[in-house]
Amino acid sequence: MGNPFPLKTPIKRWLKYFMMAGISVTSLTGVSLPAQAGDLADTNGVILFNEDTEGTFKFLLSHGFYKSVYGLVEVDSGDKIPLFSERLPYEIYGDEYDWQGTSSALTDLNVPKDTVVFTFKAGVKYQMGLWGKQPVPVGHDVRMTDAKIAYGSYTFKRTGPNWKGPIVYDTVTATNPDGSPAMIVGFEDGYEPARGKAGDFNDLIVTVSLKPRVVECYAVADNDQLVGSPDVFLELSYVTGQAEYVGPTNTAHVESLTFDLKGNIVYAVNGGQFGTIDIKMGKFTPIGSVGTGNGEQGEQKFDDIDGITFDVATGIVYAIQRREHAEQDWDLLLQIDPLTGSVIRDAFGPGKDYVPITGTEMDIDDIASDPTNGKLYAISNRGDGLGSVLVIIDKTNGHSTLVGKNEGGTGNVEDIEGLTFLPDGMLYGSSGKSSSQGPAADLTRNRLYLIDKATGRVSLVGTWTGQQDARVAVQQDVEGLACRPKQRLENCVMYALHDEKLNDSQLIAIDPFVKGVGVVSPLGPLHKAHDIEGVAILPSKTGSGTLYGSSGSDGVAGVRDGFIYKIDRKTGELTDVGSTGFHEVSALAVERADNTLWGWARGSEKTVIVNGKSKKVRVGPIGPIKIDPETGKGSLAVPTGTFLDADGYKLSSVPDIEAIAWSNGGGKLYAMSGRVLWAFEPQTNGLSKVCSKTVDAEVEALEMQPNGILLLGTDSDKDGGMIGIQAFDPVSCQVVASRIFKNLPYTDIESIAWPSQECAERSWLYQGSWDAEIELIKYDAVPQEAEDGIRIALQEAGFTDAVVEANHGKILVYMGDLTFVAQPVAEGQVRDGERNVAIESATIVDKGVTNIVLSVDLGNQTALFQLVPAASNETALENAIGEFGKATVQENSGVITVNVESTGQTISVVPDLAVEQPSVTEGQSLETLDSDMATIDSTGDKNNDGTSDFVVTYPNGDTQVLYNVTGKENQ
Repeated sequence: MGNPFPLKTPIKRWLKYFMMAGISVTSLTGVSLPAQAGDLADTNGVILFNEDTEGTFKFLLSHGFYKSVYGLVEVDSGDKIPLFSERLPYEIYGDEYDWQGTSSALTDLNVPKDTVVFTFKAGVKYQMGLWGKQPVPVGHDVRMTDAKIAYGSYTFKRTGPNWKGPIVYDTVTATNPDGSPAMIVGFEDGYEPARGKAGDFNDLIVTVSLKPRVVECYAVADNDQLVGSPDVFLELSYVTGQAEYVGPTNTAHVESLTFDLKGNIVYAVNGGQFGTIDIKMGKFTPIGSVGTGNGEQGEQKFDDIDGITFDVATGIVYAIQRREHAEQDWDLLLQIDPLTGSVIRDAFGPGKDYVPITGTEMDIDDIASDPTNGKLYAISNRGDGLGSVLVIIDKTNGHSTLVGKNEGGTGNVEDIEGLTFLPDGMLYGSSGKSSSQGPAADLTRNRLYLIDKATGRVSLVGTWTGQQDARVAVQQDVEGLACRPKQRLENCVMYALHDEKLNDSQLIAIDPFVKGVGVVSPLGPLHKAHDIEGVAILPSKTGSGTLYGSSGSDGVAGVRDGFIYKIDRKTGELTDVGSTGFHEVSALAVERADNTLWGWARGSEKTVIVNGKSKKVRVGPIGPIKIDPETGKGSLAVPTGTFLDADGYKLSSVPDIEAIAWSNGGGKLYAMSGRVLWAFEPQTNGLSKVCSKTVDAEVEALEMQPNGILLLGTDSDKDGGMIGIQAFDPVSCQVVASRIFKNLPYTDIESIAWPSQECAERSWLYQGSWDAEIELIKYDAVPQEAEDGIRIALQEAGFTDAVVEANHGKILVYMGDLTFVAQPVAEGQVRDGERNVAIESATIVDKGVTNIVLSVDLGNQTALFQLVPAASNETALENAIGEFGKATVQENSGVITVNVESTGQTISVVPDLAVEQPSVTEGQSLETLDSDMATIDSTGDKNNDGTSDFVVTYPNGDTQVLYNVTGKENQ
């Protein structure tokens, strides 16, 4: 059917200022404009981005007798967005300095502010503008056509239009934080042009710097001291603390927020109702009640959840239940199932659905999981927000350990209510508005703070009250915070390699975020006689990184030895790159410090006679090689082949290395030989033991995580060791967590690749990730959320009579006399068990003869579904039935009537809606077959109605029962 998503021309990312009618760019000595300047304008002066982009505006000077407001105008709506507003028309009287004003003349509810950060929304058209306050001069409502722009330095006329002396010019200079020349914009308010004079373009001078928005933060204002306590969802800048109004949540008791691990869904709790929040509209949608639980303090009702977070180390949702405190009424730590919203039973042991949070203060206002180490941080106080401190909670028993007081400025900042981490591990908190703090607390209320997670001390970022948008200015008591990386984690998938038999290779994908501990699925078919030994992901600056594979041969003729492949990360398809020129390249790794691809050449295996006995040894060039990713050619890092031990002496023999991984920051290449961990240091050619023993199994896979914990893939369980992936601390030489492949077909893991960059520098396993079993997903089920999307698509396409029904991972569509089954077009598009956000759109992509293909936007992904007739393949079925003789097939109300001319027989059958997939080797993908010939055979009485039935086998191996209803059609 072709590509249903043709590439669209991207919208220009940068401001379009230049080459507009009426705009000239000042030419300044020693300052050259950027080469792209001429490409930054359209004829209407429109500012347009294809992604959310932060603009930082800094006020430099103003001139002129009149008060002005500088801001932005939304082109389509005409709405004005003030950025700077002059409180005074001028500060220096007279035309000698042209009625000059500085930042002291600005007002933000009488608080001077010379820097504003504004987020340009993707796809929204803006123009810069200058408009008047009282008194208003003629033409004092201007856009970008009344402005000049320069970079780094801007020269303007300082003296006013009525100055009788010599004309004086001034120059301002400005640079961006990175030292590059800043964009300087000078506006003309229209006074001179209205009187037939040339504009002076000095009435307001600002600098503008731009950057794509990297992190998105959201907040909920509890507003419990306003009438009705209306919760409001806000978008928040962690740079300035400024907030933007999103919308009401339609709740009154939301006090905590968290993103899921992929950064797609915002979860919240309204009192005791767990649910999600639409980040575009702010509306809260309940999933289920948290309920009640038992523990050492008896049965407790979970109806006042004050904190929630997804634990990055385990994928578990932790929550805090607030208690009205009598003596020893500690707040409670519990776990919530995000699919149902209910408390997880026995989460802390038999009969322990919760544990009290003991050790420091009794009130816990919020919790957050540190993405760098998996620790659970919390804000604690002694009640009513007083005595706020930062603590760390032990996730196994609830005991808290003091980090430090939330001191900052003149004293302790009280009533820290919200807590969140940025992806880089920076910790932020929001202060509320507790009535018990008194008037002195006004200076710390309703503010955003950066928190030092080592000491607990805070530093002010900004306040969201008192801003120009009146809807934001009234918000109080922000108790829920949540931030996510701008870069979504859809491509945060780990890859591994399973060695089947001698030299067959099966790629597998591990999604670390499904079901908390991760799930495994096959990626592509079994690659026979390829002997792929290593995989690694080479990051890209512009998109997804490239997955590479390296091969050995095990001495088998016809298997390409030391070869490099590119691997399609969606299909597992191999593309030839070239030969390294070395034998048995057993491993790959990326040195991220300079973004280079490395491998390890094991050399060829030879049999030699030692003391009359045969012995296998490795010969030829051995050691680390640097690989050209475009050609595959390798170069030996130690040309002499001489490695030195820890004391600087020549190693008597080089260990047989089968897995490698670079340390974070480079400088050390970890390497595995059997169960021993080694380290190669390229500066000295040193090769020394790091850990004499790692695990009780042979290790052939190694990968480094951003947190410094290695991932080890074990070869087999022949020695009683665990099969799977284990997290190993190379400093303590201890296993700290594991993911066990229990009853999975993957018993020989050859290599691992973790895309750190595409995982926003997060790790999968931490010190506190514990041990868990990992599951195999062989086939995708259609999530129930897709039901709405399929219904929308069919209605928009004119199928108004379609009835859609979801049932246990299968979606049935009834249209007239036909019944269809919804199936993913490609494996890996959807996962059973993930809760997706509300359907945003769905469209018909293709209407074929035998199926209908729909595109459904699931919020965090776009998936293609095909509606296939319940008969699965009518053409194949008709061909199969035709084997009985020339036959015609008709279908009415789900009954297929077959008339066989050669015998005059009429057969009526009803297809079973359950289509069974073929039995294949576990862990391997189904092969795609293209045929319209099925086979049909008689079978026993499948529905116990006294009549023998039929079974049809379709070209792809699916089987379906055809119930014989001949003579019973109207019963």
